[in-house]
Amino acid sequence: MVYKAVMVPDSHQQPLRVIIVDDHPTMRAGLRALIDDDPTLEVIGEAQDGGSALQLYSHKKPDVTIMDLQLPDMDGETVIKQIVADHPAAMIIALTTFDGADTIKRTLSAGARGFLTKDTARREIVDAIKRVHDGQRVFKGEVAERLADAMMQEDLTPRELDVLKILAAGNSNKSIAYKLDISESTVKIHLGKILDKLAASDRTEAVLTALKRGIIRIQ
Repeated sequence: MVYKAVMVPDSHQQPLRVIIVDDHPTMRAGLRALIDDDPTLEVIGEAQDGGSALQLYSHKKPDVTIMDLQLPDMDGETVIKQIVADHPAAMIIALTTFDGADTIKRTLSAGARGFLTKDTARREIVDAIKRVHDGQRVFKGEVAERLADAMMQEDLTPRELDVLKILAAGNSNKSIAYKLDISESTVKIHLGKILDKLAASDRTEAVLTALKRGIIRIQ
């Protein structure tokens, strides 16, 4: 007689351990209620800023982390990059209101395994946690499209980013030149390259495009 092995579900399997990083108490409370409502998941900690997130991660070492990108002390991409540098196997999902192509690109380059916007359906967030833990990468539909666009776009250089940020604050070429200690002719060269890379027709469109894509943010 040949006996076949039968896989019996392990009723004592530990739930996936999750931490939430968001500076809004209401958002954290909502996510905690959503996650704890699933018996296979458990929230083991919360953080309201980047510094406490780094400490919490090192102390708890969760299975999955839900990370907002707009934190009061540092941006979420920086926090993700630091966590992944210290813990290469970290599984982090960005959950944010910012969905510009460059924001997505920077976040994934920092080491995030998923990118969801805060209007994502509740069931999808729970599903994303499980899928990321299983080794998958998870994106909301529109996010995948923006990511594809971002990969086809040429990055601005650090100096071009400096010029663009000062331009976005309403400065003239002369002011930009003074602040960066360069000549006005050099500023014009940088602006020309910025317009080309952003496919913008003028300075205003360049700034609006950069804001929409998440290249720069207005504090």
